[in-house]
Amino acid sequence: MMQIVTCWLEHPGLIPAYEAAVRGARVIIVDQASSPPVAEALDAMAARLGHGSLVVRSAENLRFAAGNNVGLEVAAGEGDAGAAIVCLNNDVQGPANPANRWLAMVERDVAAGALYGPAALGFEVDGEAYPYIEGWCVAATRATWAMVGGWDAVTYPEAYAEDVDLSWRARLAGCRLLQTPRWPIQHLSNRTNATLPGAYDHADAQRERFRGRVRAWRRGELVIGAAA
Repeated sequence: MMQIVTCWLEHPGLIPAYEAAVRGARVIIVDQASSPPVAEALDAMAARLGHGSLVVRSAENLRFAAGNNVGLEVAAGEGDAGAAIVCLNNDVQGPANPANRWLAMVERDVAAGALYGPAALGFEVDGEAYPYIEGWCVAATRATWAMVGGWDAVTYPEAYAEDVDLSWRARLAGCRLLQTPRWPIQHLSNRTNATLPGAYDHADAQRERFRGRVRAWRRGELVIGAAA
């Protein structure tokens, strides 16, 4: 069965649209120290979703990369190597069709050796563009996530540029980046970070870390492997 990993902190108002979008999958919510009422609401949502859906609790806000890795570790223990695992933001909205056809598209499209997502951009380093799948929705098989090594929470402890680095490492590992704009899942941009104090404070530094890693790699001073 397809699995979805989502980091969550507060924002109970996002639950109805999110729940409608992910119904039919096994959902792993990584609750990053939400208040008790929101924690209870997340537990109730997981119970309604069924299929072994669960909430993993953290005593602190681990941030995006580390939180996703917690969920991926749980997801890695279930299903076969070719099953799809999606890292999905909580500020999303699915199609009006209750059949959730986007989930069927994910299961049909996702194959080994690629990262998939509905939105892709390019990040420039010294005049060269580095394509990446936007981090709000990134899908891959269980085996591909393992090959890439998940998200780099050491280099990127705060928000931003983690998806650029993930896509870069995936390409260096021999993976393709495949944009899937036909997946009818919509990102309700910045519904979470816009209300989190300090969410943007480290964005420029995070982006500069990526540039520094690329430059070091070009000079042969950095070796990128699955655990980079």
